[in-house]
Amino acid sequence: MTGTRAPSRWSVVVDGDPVPQGSKNAVAAGRVVEVSAARLKPWRDAIAWRATQARNAAGVWRPASGPVELGVVFRLRCGRGGVPGAAATVTPDVDKLLRAVLDALSGVAYADDRQVADVRAVKRWAAAGERPGVEIAVGFGV
Repeated sequence: MTGTRAPSRWSVVVDGDPVPQGSKNAVAAGRVVEVSAARLKPWRDAIAWRATQARNAAGVWRPASGPVELGVVFRLRCGRGGVPGAAATVTPDVDKLLRAVLDALSGVAYADDRQVADVRAVKRWAAAGERPGVEIAVGFGV
């Protein structure tokens, strides 16, 4: 080694409407399905793909093996009554949005989401000129 260290932090922005994970509805024949199942897999795949690109660009070549901290900002499409840039107090719940991000980052930012020791999540309306999506900051060595 030349004495260089991997960065202790990297970040990624993923554009698109954030999709929650965890809301389930019962349907005919006793089956239970994810409410947003059709949109969830593409959303998680987009997060994993962009996060892999960002991680590699930062010189981090594999998932962390120790504790991880996350800073996550969800930007929702500003609807009626929403104030651009302000906190959004509408569905989906921030914990369900976060669940999709945590699962998408497994195998990319960390080996397993149980390694996430510290999380700060914010849900707000996209500001003027900003696209809906998610901003994720990943830190190591909590």
